[in-house]
Amino acid sequence: MTCSVQNKHGLSRHIPDGVKRAVRQRDGFGCVRCGLAVYTYEHVDPTFEEATAHEAGVITLLCAGCHDLVTRGLLSKATVKRLMRAPKCHEDGFSFGPFDVGSSWPRIRLGPVTLERVGVVLRAAGTDVLRIDPPEQDGAPFRISARLTNRSGNEALTIVENEWRSASGNWDVEVVGPRITIRDAPREIALILRTEPPHGLVVERLNMFESGVHIQASETDLTAGVGGSTAFTAYSAHFEGCAVGIEVDADGSARMGIGGGSVYIGHMTTGHAPQPEPLIASPTVRDPHRTVAEQPRNVPARRASPKIGRNAPCPCGSGSKYKRCCGGPQTG
Repeated sequence: MTCSVQNKHGLSRHIPDGVKRAVRQRDGFGCVRCGLAVYTYEHVDPTFEEATAHEAGVITLLCAGCHDLVTRGLLSKATVKRLMRAPKCHEDGFSFGPFDVGSSWPRIRLGPVTLERVGVVLRAAGTDVLRIDPPEQDGAPFRISARLTNRSGNEALTIVENEWRSASGNWDVEVVGPRITIRDAPREIALILRTEPPHGLVVERLNMFESGVHIQASETDLTAGVGGSTAFTAYSAHFEGCAVGIEVDADGSARMGIGGGSVYIGHMTTGHAPQPEPLIASPTVRDPHRTVAEQPRNVPARRASPKIGRNAPCPCGSGSKYKRCCGGPQTG
């Protein structure tokens, strides 16, 4: 049995984006009864079958469980309408949802940068922006925690041991499938986060300030800086087995691959000076009797062949495309 795309009045099931956003903003981006950020849009009174228009005032957010209570007659429409006047998310200050994280190290992607078996993924001005802690007991999941702010430095989304919370004070929070999108204003994205359960988390877009450190991520680059100056821009990198992946201080200095492990920098610039050749850091031998802070640091071991797109700017700084400069045919 399939659901009709229109009701008896010819009204489509498609709710206009502006109406859905108005409902999300009013309800605090989660179910009005329990606050869960995984929801459906429910026509309350009139129901969709009797509605002649999609109006935000008669539509609310209900999670699957609370919607099922309404369908089974265990939760009245009168109670739902009362909850619409005092949504749970505004009472708590956030909507929430769980991440499915397995019992093996989750892989994190920050734009084009991949981090595996890394404890502190990103640290800014002494604050752990994103970190992973081991299971509390055998067979339990690893624990992801994060504090992601927006361009004004206000909290946009936090993760507390695999439970994510989006602040009800955000301008907009939209959850579609495995993707969470947070906007500061129309067409101004603060964060796009995608979960890949049970093994990964992808930060597709990020525009945040943490204690003066500005961090931006997109599909093509990850940039960090302070006061308008760029500490680094990474276009391709891989970290594995490090205690801390990326650390940016309040003075604009940056360190990578702290506490052992290996680091591959495919293409990166520091400030405005390009790094001409990528480096592979050699894995270091860990001593089980030493603390993480005492583990040896990485030492660059060998140079790797550049993995640079043919149409990308040549890292030698000539200003030409790579295919016309260092990437072109070599003559002797």
